[in-house]
Amino acid sequence: DSDVTFSSSDAVLFRIHRKNLETSTGGFPAGGFATLGEIVPLTETATTLELLFQFVYPRRHPDLETVTFEVLAPLAEAAEKYEVFAALNICKIHMRNALPDHAAEVLGYAARHGYPDIIQRAALLLIREPLIKVISALPQNLIVPWAGLFFPLRWSEC
Repeated sequence: DSDVTFSSSDAVLFRIHRKNLETSTGGFPAGGFATLGEIVPLTETATTLELLFQFVYPRRHPDLETVTFEVLAPLAEAAEKYEVFAALNICKIHMRNALPDHAAEVLGYAARHGYPDIIQRAALLLIREPLIKVISALPQNLIVPWAGLFFPLRWSEC
């Protein structure tokens, strides 16, 4: 009895109830959108969507304690992209807990989504890392400011 069908980037179908999307997300169109039975393609993998869509139903949400960072990071990005309210904070907490092991990726996530406390924690861990490692994870609007911070520190070591 679901009324919206999504397809993952790896061609797995997910049948979701529109009412659940309306009430628990801000990133999917409201009830007025008609899919006319069409399948809505999404850019995320089935692994990501399987976890993400569990957050739109009124039941116990998935335990992210045992999820690897390689699964967590795209889930956190998808939660932000589609504004899946129940997933936003728990993903943020787990991304912060991924420090220091994944500092560059966490810095990029925090910068893209406006989490200054996480940006500060990650930046402190990365200040002496090679520039290329850090800028590859940053959004474009932060590459120049990071490089501006990075180069004076390196020159002072000479």
